[in-house]
Amino acid sequence: MDAKIRRLKAEGTPSVLCEWIGANPGGEAKILARALAENDAAARAILTETAEDLAFALSHVVHLIHPEMIVLGGGLSLIGEPLRAAVAEALPRFLMAAFGTGPQLKLAALGEDAVPVGALLLARG
Repeated sequence: MDAKIRRLKAEGTPSVLCEWIGANPGGEAKILARALAENDAAARAILTETAEDLAFALSHVVHLIHPEMIVLGGGLSLIGEPLRAAVAEALPRFLMAAFGTGPQLKLAALGEDAVPVGALLLARG
């Protein structure tokens, strides 16, 4: 997502998202939620594209193990409800009819800390 945002800035796309990006690359996705709150069209396009990519990947998980719930965590989860809603809207388009609308999608309560906490729990075994 950071690369997509940097590409928009390099292309000179008019957007508050691009205006808010600092000179040092990295962490651009952290400002996406603010840009979405400002109704920024470029931010909305990036969210839609990312949500569709994520929904496509998650459709494979649904087809393989048919979970009742999928929890979105990590850095992307900081986008919050706009991300969850966009993925929830896109996911049914990638599912076979037998799976209906798919599993519930929730945001991780730990946000981006879900990744290191999960790794520590896995390592603890």
